[in-house]
Amino acid sequence: MDKQSDPETHATLNSYYFMTAIIGDVILDIVTQDGLLALFSFAFVFCWIRLNTGSWFLAFVGFFEIFFSIPVAWFLFTVVFQIKYFSTLNTLALFIVAAIGADDIFIFMDAYKQSQYHLDILTDLETRMSWVYRRTGTAMAITSATTCAAFLCTLITPLSSIQSFGIFAACVILIDYVLVMSLFCTAVVIYHDRYESRAKCGCCCPCGVQTPSVTENAKAAIEANDGEEMKRDRVSEFFRTKVSSFVQKPLNRLVLAVVFLSWVGVSIWQATKIEPTKENEQFLDENHPLQKSISILDKEFPTANDDIGMKVYYAWGLGLVDRT
Repeated sequence: MDKQSDPETHATLNSYYFMTAIIGDVILDIVTQDGLLALFSFAFVFCWIRLNTGSWFLAFVGFFEIFFSIPVAWFLFTVVFQIKYFSTLNTLALFIVAAIGADDIFIFMDAYKQSQYHLDILTDLETRMSWVYRRTGTAMAITSATTCAAFLCTLITPLSSIQSFGIFAACVILIDYVLVMSLFCTAVVIYHDRYESRAKCGCCCPCGVQTPSVTENAKAAIEANDGEEMKRDRVSEFFRTKVSSFVQKPLNRLVLAVVFLSWVGVSIWQATKIEPTKENEQFLDENHPLQKSISILDKEFPTANDDIGMKVYYAWGLGLVDRT
């Protein structure tokens, strides 16, 4: 049918098709294609976590922690809060937690990596992880709380599907924060004791506890450097030397402020031009044959509520009906 409805198939005839029964098949095909794209996005998140942490072990634990927050949040949503309505929009929380969960992992690992440059907290692993835990816990608690509050603002809408999505997304973000500060933190301790300096590729084979530990080696490296500040990774050095020096100049700050205010002004101006929709929204591409048929039915055959409809009956069979 798609070939027959192609404008290039017939030179003098435009062909369209429409049938309610095939709408489900078309939507299912679109969902299948989007699902494959979703798998690609999840694979990208996993690879990015692996690149940032430098460990297959932490990448698998982090990826598991992100998606394990979905069933735990579902239990909290349906069993604890006794909310029976589960909106289709709630499935979008999977993509939201994949992004926010990866950000939380990056924040935790960044604090863990930065801790190796502070001599006063390298006395033992407990002191070091306490510093990391307090540093990241506060920052992620604030960002997670604001995100949850933003989703809970959907409770002001009378639409039950939007309310359900907001509550479920807030539960997912809360559970993700709890798992990062518990499960992933435990994984980092195991990573420190067993895997961190085993291999450059992030060996994940249990080879016993490392002696001396990575923390002890970091402390010895700082002491051997006569207390001078050690060179950090390239990203940290870039922000410490290039970005910070750029922002500290008054003229540069003024330029950034003007650019930011201009952007806000343009955004507000464009927001004032938003108007309510005046026609039915298209759920398919405008060039899709089925969407062309739907658009023709909506625009070329207008009807009013008081129009008198005509009922048409079709009867068929294999033979005469015995009415005796």
